[in-house]
Amino acid sequence: MAAEDVSTERWVEYIKLDDKEDGNLVHACTCHACHTMLLVTGYMLACGHTLCSGCLENITECPLCKCARTIAGPNMALRSLALGLKATCQFGCVTGNVEVILKHLMADCLRVTVVCTHAGCGALVPRKELKDHRDSCEWAIVRCPCGGEMERLDISEHLSTVCPKGNIKCHMGCGATIRRCEAFGHQATCPDAVVPCTVRGCPEIVRRRELADHMAKSMERHARVASNLAMCLQRQLVTDKWAGEMKPMAVAVKGLEITSFAWFLHPFKAELLKGREKFCSPVFRALQGGWRMVLEKTPEGVWLLSLLLTTRVESALVRFKFVLPTCSHERDTEHFYFPHGGVVFREGQARGGNVKMSQADLETYTTSRGMGGEVCQDCLLIHLYIQEVDTVQI
Repeated sequence: MAAEDVSTERWVEYIKLDDKEDGNLVHACTCHACHTMLLVTGYMLACGHTLCSGCLENITECPLCKCARTIAGPNMALRSLALGLKATCQFGCVTGNVEVILKHLMADCLRVTVVCTHAGCGALVPRKELKDHRDSCEWAIVRCPCGGEMERLDISEHLSTVCPKGNIKCHMGCGATIRRCEAFGHQATCPDAVVPCTVRGCPEIVRRRELADHMAKSMERHARVASNLAMCLQRQLVTDKWAGEMKPMAVAVKGLEITSFAWFLHPFKAELLKGREKFCSPVFRALQGGWRMVLEKTPEGVWLLSLLLTTRVESALVRFKFVLPTCSHERDTEHFYFPHGGVVFREGQARGGNVKMSQADLETYTTSRGMGGEVCQDCLLIHLYIQEVDTVQI
């Protein structure tokens, strides 16, 4: 039976029996209560009358002879006799016996009314219009561009509320129509997004479309901000032990930030007694690259302290200094400085200088320091201060 059919009995109204059939035979093939043709199995009562299943469910006694409702069993003979009667489709499509007409109605006839198969719909439409109805049925299961499946009547709300592929207006007011999943990325280019001024130290926050105008109108103010920051950095980088006299910087500080790292060599003296001549720090990340500090003894017996660029796509112009603090933090702490103008680093290159101390002097800088919850009695501490610069005169 086709999926859209409710029951076999509903097709009786579309079957037209041949007028030449014996009336008594036709009457015998019907339910004795409702006179519906027995296209499904009828049930014989003990009194001999045959009823369809629909009538049998609603009676307590035989409607003809008033005998008790006692079922003797299914009357398969009458159903077989009914299916063999000559008939035609009500619409004149097919002629044959009832069984042939029944199969035609359930599967092929385009003029009969059938039920939409989508759960929740239940609409009755002519079979010839069923395909068009299914294509537009609100209860049909459809796939959203985001991959989700739902009934067609829910797709509109889904697209307007939660669907990541649904179109929305930019909430920042630029008027652009974007997909919901692209909203975060759109903020990076939206002309109406609120952004801070790109000059470090300037407190202004403006819309991106107004940033160029702000930069043009605030050049004098930005110059004062940069000058003040540069003076602060000079006070941080230049101390009474900086080699040479105080001079204006020949470069502009790129990030206006100094990054510092501490390297603990432990145990230090014990390793020297074993004859170790090279110490390397773990690789650390700074200025978009990987770096390592190296302390090694040259063939001439001089200790060399250097900074090695292990990984970076582009070369870097860097200002840096090493500091070896004593355990007492006295003012004569040893410093190693490098040129004000910076040193160019390329991947795999090291830059540094000789430690102007003997091995015995270097050992005096070891101290007791806490290391991972324990106290190390033999530790050499080296501080690194590093800063990237641009080669622009100021």
